[in-house]
Amino acid sequence: MAAWLVAEGCAPGTTLAGQSPPGPASLDWIEAAVDSGRVVPARTELERWFAANQETAPRADVVRARYLRARLTSDADSARGEYLWVAVDGRSDYSAAAWLRLAQLSLAESDPQRAVQDLERLRADYPQSTWVADSWYWTGVAFEAAGDLEGACRAWGRAGDSRSLDPDVRARLEASTLSCEAPGLRWTVQLGAFRDVDTAAELGARASNAGFPARVTEEEGLYKVRVGRFVSPAAAREMAERLKTESFSDAVVLAESSGGRR
Repeated sequence: MAAWLVAEGCAPGTTLAGQSPPGPASLDWIEAAVDSGRVVPARTELERWFAANQETAPRADVVRARYLRARLTSDADSARGEYLWVAVDGRSDYSAAAWLRLAQLSLAESDPQRAVQDLERLRADYPQSTWVADSWYWTGVAFEAAGDLEGACRAWGRAGDSRSLDPDVRARLEASTLSCEAPGLRWTVQLGAFRDVDTAAELGARASNAGFPARVTEEEGLYKVRVGRFVSPAAAREMAERLKTESFSDAVVLAESSGGRR
């Protein structure tokens, strides 16, 4: 799972230890434990909370508890199910946060179009949420992953207008914005270059079927299979690593303006 999808201080699947409270844990205690990376006691206490309170707790508390359970799970499908339940409930800011998490899962699964839809739903349903500013940053990430650099830069500009951004997102945004302001140089990931167009088309189709929309371009007599256009080399490198884990071992990052390997 992508590093940016990690819950604040809580990587899915980690087993950080910590002390449980002396008595039954409140949701405040459990959320604080999740935020600080105390995964084992957070899971334990959340299971106890559900056993004792699921049938009698107020709806808002159940929504919050299921959001926390989603953050603690290491299985993407299970997390998506929990986040979707919370998102469609529509009764708290946790619902808005759940749409953001769903978008991040879609990005991790190489589905930027679905991520954009999730983020649009967040803004439509929760226009006053504190998560709206963060949603514009992640919309830019989704547009960038889809190769729409102009759309990415516009979205990042919308995010930059807000003062409510998460500090980590603010730092990422500043780096992306600087890249938008740099003239000319853009980045892509190349999977191969061939003299035979059919070979290139076959590789491009295999990448697209794996969730990485690819394009074939002709340059100097070679048919080149490429994925994405990025405003920063770091984003391109992250895509290249994801491609390599999916058996596209020849993925390399290129500066499109010069074609030079980085």
